[in-house]
Amino acid sequence: DVCSSDLLLGKEHMQAALRRVLQLSFWHNPAQGYVTPMDTIAGILLLHMSEEESFWMFQTILEDLLTGYLGVGFRKALVIDFHVILDLLAVTKSDLAKNIDNVPCANLIMSWLAAGFIGFIPTETAMRLWDILCQHGSKILIRFACLLVALAARLDDPARLQFPANMVNALVRTARIAYDVDKLLQQAFGVVVSRADIALLRRKITASIEKSSRTPSKSKRSEE
Repeated sequence: DVCSSDLLLGKEHMQAALRRVLQLSFWHNPAQGYVTPMDTIAGILLLHMSEEESFWMFQTILEDLLTGYLGVGFRKALVIDFHVILDLLAVTKSDLAKNIDNVPCANLIMSWLAAGFIGFIPTETAMRLWDILCQHGSKILIRFACLLVALAARLDDPARLQFPANMVNALVRTARIAYDVDKLLQQAFGVVVSRADIALLRRKITASIEKSSRTPSKSKRSEE
C-alpha cells in the first residue's frame, strides 16, 4: 500500500528529526536535562519549520519563554507559578482559589504551564496562545490559566467543585472546549496583571517556600 508506506516513512522521518533536535538540545546545554513536554513542543515546531529552525526556536523557548518550566529544577518553578495563580485568584475569586488548592488540581495546572497548554486545549487555540507567548512572555500562560479556572467554575455546582476530583474534571472539560479563541484571548487579557506584578509575587512566594523549608516542623522539633 503506497499510502501506508508513505505515512510510515513520514512518521519515521519525523521521529528521527525529533530525536536529533532533542539530542542536539542536550549537547547544547547538558545542564538543561529532559522532561516529557519537550517532546510535544519540539514535535509541534517540526510540523511548522525546518529541523534547524526548530532547534533554535526550541532553545529560545527553553531559555527565554518557558524559563524554569522545562528541565532540571522545573518542579520548583511550576510550584511557584501555581501559587502565583492562587494569589491572583484569591484577590477576586477566593472560593476558586480554595477549590484548586489541592494536589490533583495543582498537578493539572502545572502540566498546563509546562506544556504551554499544548495537548490540553484545541490546537488552533494553542497556536494563537503561543503567538502571544512569543511576544509577551509567560505571563499570558498565567492569565490563561486563571481564565480557565474561572470558566470551569461555571460547569458545575459550586458545592460539588469543593471536591478535587470534580474540580479537575471541570478544568479538563473547560480546556477541551476552548475553541472560541478570539473571545478567550480577549478575556485572558482582561486578567489585569503586569510582568512586574508576577515578578513580585514570584519573589514573595520563593522567599516563603525557602523560609518554610528551613523551618523544621513542630513534630520534628519534638522528636529532636
